[in-house]
Amino acid sequence: MFEAPIVVLDSAECEKMIAEASSRRSQTVRAPENVALPVQHFSSHFVKSTSSHARPVAVFCVLGTHDGPVFYAIDAVCYHGKADLTQGGVVRGICDVEDLGQTSTPLCVECPGHGYLFSLATGSNIIRGAQFVGGKLVVGGLKAVTHMQRTYECVFDPVTGLTVFNKNRKNERFASD
Repeated sequence: MFEAPIVVLDSAECEKMIAEASSRRSQTVRAPENVALPVQHFSSHFVKSTSSHARPVAVFCVLGTHDGPVFYAIDAVCYHGKADLTQGGVVRGICDVEDLGQTSTPLCVECPGHGYLFSLATGSNIIRGAQFVGGKLVVGGLKAVTHMQRTYECVFDPVTGLTVFNKNRKNERFASD
């Protein structure tokens, strides 16, 4: 299944993240062509991994219409501009993504450096697609560029806390590596 955990947060730390997420109010955000949905109720923490993994991990706690909190973990440093995704990065829903193969609205973190969007579930960079049609550049729907940010498996138990595992194969390479 998974290797040894790379991050462990105890239940008190998790409760703090949940309380912080629930204290935030949804905000109105820029929404070019109805691409970005309102910011979700979330909190984030920059966590140094506890194993030989030796890379910082951003842990996000998201509260929505689902039952209870959902935790996501992704490489904390943006592959593009080296910005810390937990310092000013916001979590939002993105609509109309063609390549993600999802029927629900994917949650993304927006990098505070240059506004890059990364799927919290897959680490894909969400970009606006474009192609030449009849000699003219036509902007299309959103596309997902894979293997950009490494994501991690989160297992949450209200009693014991959160355990984060590396779910990627050792030979997989990501732009954030």
